[in-house]
Amino acid sequence: MELQDDVNQVVIHELIHAYDECRAANLDWSNCAHHACSQIRDGHLSGDCHYKRELLRGFMKIRELKDCVRRRVMKSMTSNPFCSETPAKDAMEAVLDICYNDTKPFDSRQSSLKSCITSSKPITNVQRIIMSLWIDVE
Repeated sequence: MELQDDVNQVVIHELIHAYDECRAANLDWSNCAHHACSQIRDGHLSGDCHYKRELLRGFMKIRELKDCVRRRVMKSMTSNPFCSETPAKDAMEAVLDICYNDTKPFDSRQSSLKSCITSSKPITNVQRIIMSLWIDVE
């Protein structure tokens, strides 16, 4: 990975959180379930758990996206003073399936970039920005 790729990854990560902030009227980062949901979406959609990144982190399993998402969520949540390890894990497991399957602003994770590039539907500014940063990841 290169420095520009790392910068792109951070921007994509934060754009997903910004999207969540804009669409959720009551997003509360001190609420472990809210924090977990946004982190789950980020880990799933941002490319942070892309197999190349996982290999660089020393995780050799390929096709273990959900394991990576869980690990990254717990890493983030344990730094939240409102979410100690047990409540963080319980909150993550409680919202995992719902939030993992929430792929907004994309139709799905699999089609997130390809659909934006090939679709005749208009794309949002968030999709446009993420696409411009994520092209090299896939």
